[in-house]
Amino acid sequence: ALELAEDGFAMHDVMRDTILDPDALPYVRQWPGSRAVFLDAAGDPLPIGARVRQPDLARTFRRLIAAEQGAATREAGLAAVRDLFYRGDIAEEMVRFSNAEGGWLSREDLAIYRVEIGVPLRIRYRDTEVYACGPWCQGLVVPETLAILERYPIGTLEPFGADHLHLVLEALKAAFADRERYIGDPRFVEVPIEGMLSRAYAEAWQRRIDPRRASEGMPEAGDAWAHQGVGRATEPWAAPRPSAGVVGPDTSYVATVDAAGNIFSATPSDAAWDAPFVPGLGITISGRGTQSFLAPGHPSVVAPGKRPRLTPSPGIVTRGERFAMAYGTPGLDVQPQAMVQMVVGMVDFGLDPQVAIEAPRVATYSFPASSDPHPYQPGLARGESRLGAETLAELARRGHRMERWPAYARAAGSLGAAGYDRDGGYLFGAADTRRIAYAIGR
Repeated sequence: ALELAEDGFAMHDVMRDTILDPDALPYVRQWPGSRAVFLDAAGDPLPIGARVRQPDLARTFRRLIAAEQGAATREAGLAAVRDLFYRGDIAEEMVRFSNAEGGWLSREDLAIYRVEIGVPLRIRYRDTEVYACGPWCQGLVVPETLAILERYPIGTLEPFGADHLHLVLEALKAAFADRERYIGDPRFVEVPIEGMLSRAYAEAWQRRIDPRRASEGMPEAGDAWAHQGVGRATEPWAAPRPSAGVVGPDTSYVATVDAAGNIFSATPSDAAWDAPFVPGLGITISGRGTQSFLAPGHPSVVAPGKRPRLTPSPGIVTRGERFAMAYGTPGLDVQPQAMVQMVVGMVDFGLDPQVAIEAPRVATYSFPASSDPHPYQPGLARGESRLGAETLAELARRGHRMERWPAYARAAGSLGAAGYDRDGGYLFGAADTRRIAYAIGR
């Protein structure tokens, strides 16, 4: 990381196109720290191939390295790094900049922050264990969608045909409806996780899904509390109003596996186009607050100390002790949709990870988007052109308001995976062709 910050990396087409986005470029031009990294002297994005250097970030890394190296033990070193960042001079510089620009960040906000260690969500999808992050993010969408799809003989359907993709889209719409009804920071919101992932609840959704006709918009959320076992009543449902709007570019993803079988899956992301670099630090203060809502009663309505319901939602899948894989993708609300389709491709159609990643995708937008201004486009779905005109037309006949993506659409996500197969005796990596992604072994 230090080397990349000091020596730079090549400006690539995805980054340059992101900066050129009409919703992004004014922000980048507004802030001196952002201009210094991404723009040339004329105020235009650096050309493809030019070095993107981050000297302020490199100096921050060196300060953190020095704090660690000055301690007697590794544990003490990590504590020193953390204290410098969240309680020391770096924290003071972040707060000073935020306050000078009208922000509300305080020293206390940083000092009390702790990374929580939680128990992952887990379901069994046929012969595969699927692990997901908890309701502080949208991770629940993946296992709930798969729980619904398990009620169908997906493997007997034509792969990537209209029957298969229609069920995927409708199951996703069901899970997104429940996301909007139930999911928010679990420190503030009771979330009926067990009910949402129960077999009986999945069967209730199966009875509501028409295998030949799409729901007109986001369906009414189910009564997950009735399957939770605590007897709580579900609040009345209010249908969202259709709305327009544009959400910004999205995320990054990394998966790692080592020879000992340790697996790491993460979606580490805060945008640098709509949040300024702190002068002298080369880091941004998170803009993820835009994934909170203002509507009273929404489970992710903004409140003091409350985390927004984030889109980053990495996952892991396993088969006994012989196979394990970290997987995930950038893509905002497309993240769980791409991940579901990868798991279905591997489990129901027997695809290996790389082929499952490269397979054509669909996505629904028939729910309020996570990011401000939370556009909601009832019935809208998009599919890659490789699915074929006949399949896309049949989905449209079933009521999906289909729009065609290019053959390999950036907007369809950029899945990555890393894992081990002990029966085969190898580690593996897989990377998407839709964006700049790599599978690297050493």
